[in-house]
Amino acid sequence: MSDSLMSLFTVANRGKTLGITALSLLCWIVNPANAKEADSAAYIFSELPPAADMQLSPDGTKAVILRAMGDTYSVVLMDFEKSKVKLLMAADPENFSFNWCRFANARRVVCSIRSYIELQAGQIGIGRRYYNDARTVATRLLAVDIDGKNVLQLIKPKVTQQGGDLVWNPRIQDNVISWLDEDPDHILVQLAIEDRLFPSVYKLNINTNRQQKVKSYRSGIFQWFADADGNLRNGAGFNLNSETFKAVSVEDKKTSTLDISHLSGERAPNIHGYIKDGKTLLASANLGKDKRSLVTVDAISGEVLATVLTNDRYDIDGPVFLNGGKLVAVQTNFDKPGYHWLDETLGSEYTALLKQLPGSPDFVELISADQNWDRLVLKASGNKTIPQYYLYSRGKYKKSLSSLFSDYPKADRAKIAEPSLVYYESRDGMNIPAYLTVPVGVEPKNLPTLIMPHGGPYSRDTNRFNYWVQYAAASGYAVLQPNFRGSTGYGDAFREAGHNQWGRAMQSDLDDGLDWLIAQGITDPKKTCMMGGSYGGYASLVAAYQSPNRYKCAVAFAPVTDIKELIREQRNFVLSKGSIDRLRDRDEQTEVSPIEQARNFSIPVLIVHGDVDRVVKIEQSRGLTEALKEANADYRYIEQKNGNHYLSLKSHRREFLLAVDDFLATHIGDTAATDPL
Repeated sequence: MSDSLMSLFTVANRGKTLGITALSLLCWIVNPANAKEADSAAYIFSELPPAADMQLSPDGTKAVILRAMGDTYSVVLMDFEKSKVKLLMAADPENFSFNWCRFANARRVVCSIRSYIELQAGQIGIGRRYYNDARTVATRLLAVDIDGKNVLQLIKPKVTQQGGDLVWNPRIQDNVISWLDEDPDHILVQLAIEDRLFPSVYKLNINTNRQQKVKSYRSGIFQWFADADGNLRNGAGFNLNSETFKAVSVEDKKTSTLDISHLSGERAPNIHGYIKDGKTLLASANLGKDKRSLVTVDAISGEVLATVLTNDRYDIDGPVFLNGGKLVAVQTNFDKPGYHWLDETLGSEYTALLKQLPGSPDFVELISADQNWDRLVLKASGNKTIPQYYLYSRGKYKKSLSSLFSDYPKADRAKIAEPSLVYYESRDGMNIPAYLTVPVGVEPKNLPTLIMPHGGPYSRDTNRFNYWVQYAAASGYAVLQPNFRGSTGYGDAFREAGHNQWGRAMQSDLDDGLDWLIAQGITDPKKTCMMGGSYGGYASLVAAYQSPNRYKCAVAFAPVTDIKELIREQRNFVLSKGSIDRLRDRDEQTEVSPIEQARNFSIPVLIVHGDVDRVVKIEQSRGLTEALKEANADYRYIEQKNGNHYLSLKSHRREFLLAVDDFLATHIGDTAATDPL
């Protein structure tokens, strides 16, 4: 690969605003099967975004980027001063892919990879008994110099002992808890070596991979936390017998129990980091209220010191952004994403940028900052714009803004749609928030429509750019993304309302959203489909037998299909009681388990699943499709080799969206045959 593929050129100068230059990273190469296919929304939005991760060097002169190349992402170094790009490490999608990369110091980069490892009988207590194909996901750390030399696996693999006894290798090896900015040759990592469940903390040399234990594991502690100087301060986890939140404090190498039970609500508090002298925690906590607030907590006593940010309608869950021991900003997810700025200067600059950027995006995401916040990588989106990366220079640099690259550069920008926040009432009187997206330039009347429930189910949708949604809108479909009961971000009561409601009230919330759209005249009731992934895929399958009078088809990616089997699987893991309790009900699960209802499927379904999915096992879809075949149901099943839960490979994204495109066109498209109501 050439070291000089980056060129600078001026593309805009907006009067008194910052001049915007463009840094073109790598050439775009598209070899479509035919021109018509290449112009389709399914083809365009199945491209991988150009960057999956981008992190600045400590001095801001370089960036390490996970750059889309071929079927997945490889590691490249971008040098802003020399205007050069260099390939550092290439992925092998058949064996491993990159999770993230960042500078450990000015000359060395550390990356996390994920791969699938073979399990021998008896490993981690389950082995082949649980994983039918004897593989599971593992993470590893690699280090490389910025010239691409001296690649090193940072945790030395242990080998089988003499006599064939198995040697324990931690499955998760990429949990870095401190980058030790004042010690450029080391990082702090936690590894479950001494105990297979609870990790100890090690200081790891990134040049030689020598490791030195800093702190031994402690029962119940799953995560350790270090302050900005790399001092170990706290640990958090759960008591296994009760699954109650547990925390400890570390002072002068002495570990003591920390009582912060007063911070918990329906969920455990979320610890974000440290401010001031490293003895003050930032945490999202309920404090006995319905909504979570961002608070400061004494890291030794557990005393709540102050409330930093709270909101009457939404939880404050972060993330937060710190510069040393100073809190810079808190990301909020209210009606739309935004930031609450503690640094007034940066806050003013951010507000000015929103007004100056082309297209007037309404959200600029902080991707990375150098050590002194003199350079920032930003990603602008919203207000009908395609996500666009920028390099913002300030502080010691002459203030400037450079355009880097955009997601989906071949998309028709005139067809990018903006989701609108709407509310509708459920049949039992609950107010359900949702995001409605309609095709650009089309009157929102009698449109073919997708109901698109999110996964989780304990998560939520916002108005952020979603390539499934934009594909659908560009193809002429309206999309409703309901934040049904059980969704997070709206407080404990709303989340708890979803407990034991899979296929029940959570499902009727989706149906009520469709009924609302029809009543508003937005949706053609003869052209409706439900489409989702993971839990959303489950909900789509439930719609196929519960509500065939409402929907003409259903699309399910990586769906749960067998509730009873899911509960049995959960029992293989510690801390599973809570998730099982949210699934269980005194009533029989048969009525809400798609595999038990295969004979009642009465609309066409499309099911797609990756064979190495470790979130929802492939057996869930295999079992259902066997039952659907026996029932002579109308279904299509695609099994993706080496596919995971996230459509991480471009070939899998493309296969999925092209199949969806054909399926929707057949059943709810302009030429679809429809039955009279």
